[in-house]
Amino acid sequence: MAVNKEEGTRILQTILEALKHTGDGILINDWNEKIIYCNRSFVSGLGLDPEGNYKGKNLRDIVPPHLHSILDEFRAGMLSCGRYSKKLSADVDGDRKLTIHILSTLIRSVEPNIAVSVIRDVTEIEDARAKLEVRSKELALLNEIYSFSNIKQDLKEILISMMDRIRQHYEGITFAIYKMNEDGLTASLISSYGIGEKYIEIIKTIYTTSPIQQAILSKDRVIILDDELSEEMRKRSWIRDELGIAKTLAFNFRLRGNVVFFAYVGLSDDRLIGKDTIRFLNLARDQLNSLLERIYLLDELSKREAELKGLAAKLFTSVENERREIAMALHDETEQYIAASNMELDLLESRLSGECSAEVRELIESIRSKLNHISASAKKISSALRPAMLEDLGLTAAIQWFVDQFVSNNGIEVDFEVVGFDERLPEKVELCIYRVAQEALTNIIKHAEASRVSIKLTKGYPDVILIVEDNGKGFDTSTELGLRDKLGLAGMRERVSSIGGTLSIRSSPGKGTRIRATFPVGDENE
Repeated sequence: MAVNKEEGTRILQTILEALKHTGDGILINDWNEKIIYCNRSFVSGLGLDPEGNYKGKNLRDIVPPHLHSILDEFRAGMLSCGRYSKKLSADVDGDRKLTIHILSTLIRSVEPNIAVSVIRDVTEIEDARAKLEVRSKELALLNEIYSFSNIKQDLKEILISMMDRIRQHYEGITFAIYKMNEDGLTASLISSYGIGEKYIEIIKTIYTTSPIQQAILSKDRVIILDDELSEEMRKRSWIRDELGIAKTLAFNFRLRGNVVFFAYVGLSDDRLIGKDTIRFLNLARDQLNSLLERIYLLDELSKREAELKGLAAKLFTSVENERREIAMALHDETEQYIAASNMELDLLESRLSGECSAEVRELIESIRSKLNHISASAKKISSALRPAMLEDLGLTAAIQWFVDQFVSNNGIEVDFEVVGFDERLPEKVELCIYRVAQEALTNIIKHAEASRVSIKLTKGYPDVILIVEDNGKGFDTSTELGLRDKLGLAGMRERVSSIGGTLSIRSSPGKGTRIRATFPVGDENE
């Protein structure tokens, strides 16, 4: 729709009137920096009278001299590309920072060319962006602390690494970490940053009885020492002054309720110490303390497990030694007594040869038969306690013997497969595998009601794998085991674990049972 000159002028006047009241500063000037139009916001931003008339005046006459360099940049931008963009920040009202964004465009479609500029207060946007950046960095730091929970590392190394990250996060210039000594009265420096050798010599060991250290040890939060203990801090001001420290933060770390570590962070700019800073540092300190506590407890648990494993190994060794002694005594002494008894029976029979009745001869044969049965039983028990075949012929022969003697005789079909056994295993590994196989097969005989058993023994590297599987009635591994059976399975696991192996059981009602055990074959089991 065509607009006549009069109508166009009226519309332009309306627009200019509206621009007077907008929050953004508006400036229109010609190439010689002469003001064609400016609104109230622009004039007020320069600290001038908003009711004044500045049309036709030169920008350099109303803009303060210290901002003339901005006009030079503005002119250069117009010459090079016809655009200019710049953000300026200035401190106002003491601690408040004002940020404005100048965006200018050269209009070449009119003669003479004019520049239109918008000056916008972006303080809130920049503040929000800055806060978002800080929060993002804080979140990244917390995530980094959390990530250490999946890494097996020394407590001290983690603490030093994370304290350095906290220092970097707040642009700190120093940090110092102390560990409490066993006497409870002193602490030793374990790591530091930004502290010269001459100062380290002074602070490498400190007493924890001073007011500063007592405050750190007693309060489970971040302490601004300069605010809370200003008098005490002034006594050491020479060190802080020489290091350029404006504020000192301190906090402790507890393990099992006792302070084990405490740390200082020195900052050069005290404006960094606000409520948000303290809030985050307390959060980071708590999360780091939880991480250290977790790693400490896991380390203690690992030590206890190692101790238990060592005790279990000693117990199994002791049991096996006792079994060996009992088996030898049972075999040797019983055989001697049985042999002597048979000789005495022969002597008795020869002396009574002429006078011996059929009834007496029958009694002698019955006694001899019982002695032979006792001998066979003693050999069987002795072999079960400590199979000589395991020592003489090896693992596979001993398992095969047990299968022939105890399993097959119960009407159970056995498939025994051996893979990769070209040489003997270490003695305690062979004994452990044999005992697990023995226990598993004994349980099948007693409880499984199975008709078929598969045994697979595979020697690979670095483990030997034993799998015993039956087609018996199976059981619910979580509910159906009696106390004795649970103890039996627990004993199998402990025995395997004692040499660094693992054992798993898979079973369900009506679907049989599968036991899989791995036994490491390494230097530790030689």
